[in-house]
Amino acid sequence: MLYNKYYMKVICESEQLNEQQAQELYQIMWIYCHGIATMIATKTVKFDETTIITMLDIVGRGVIGEVKCN
Repeated sequence: MLYNKYYMKVICESEQLNEQQAQELYQIMWIYCHGIATMIATKTVKFDETTIITMLDIVGRGVIGEVKCN
């Protein structure tokens, strides 16, 4: 997977992650977001904006915690 250098820098600095941890976070969140987008596009689910933001926030915080521990 190609990683945007700017995003990697922002993730590393804002979350105090090393480059490998930032890449893991980016990849997991990208896949998660893609899954949500695919389900919405195929009308499998219907989420409002607030629900999506809440879901991304919860999962994002969980993934950050996990990559910091590993």
